[in-house]
Amino acid sequence: MASAVASTPRHEQALAVDPHELVRALDALPPDAVLLERRPAWAERSAHYARSAVGRLPALAPRIEALERGVRRIVETRDPGPVVATHGDFYEANVLLVGGAGCRRVAAVLDVDTLGPGHRVDDLACMTGHLAVLETLAPQVYPGVRGLVDRCLAAFGESTDPVGLRARTAGVVLSLLPGAPRDALAEVWLAVAEELLAGAEDRLPLG
Repeated sequence: MASAVASTPRHEQALAVDPHELVRALDALPPDAVLLERRPAWAERSAHYARSAVGRLPALAPRIEALERGVRRIVETRDPGPVVATHGDFYEANVLLVGGAGCRRVAAVLDVDTLGPGHRVDDLACMTGHLAVLETLAPQVYPGVRGLVDRCLAAFGESTDPVGLRARTAGVVLSLLPGAPRDALAEVWLAVAEELLAGAEDRLPLG
């Protein structure tokens, strides 16, 4: 009944998935992965990525450094949840789907060499951060991805801290800046990360 979609680029496949299906795929990771070596999450290395981004884009240093400070402040002060089995590099190109439009499910998760202990929020932030920049790479190929990002933030926020999720997603986008194919695109991605961080800060309790 469900047929593999190997002929469809994996990036395009992921745009059709229910975000809750991505959570279920992570729930299915082998629990004994918590016994493996732990790797720091993208947002936990924000200072490193900020230094690299400033080296490439020195004119944007004040914005990059302010972004990094904001991400680090939230990462260091918000509860990330329990330690669980995590993929470590969970983004759309590492997810294969089966099924027709409207009923896609995850058939396989690829590149599991990064499997290990961590926090679920970081896998979800990795997925959301990559999706958040996808439309800027090819708007004609990935129309509507912004809506998927919003649905991911809403769905993923049901099981993780919505503040930490947005800040850690901003940290993932920050990690992508040094590798952006063009400086102008890196600046666009910086604005994406700033918007995500602002969304986190807007949800912080007053006082």
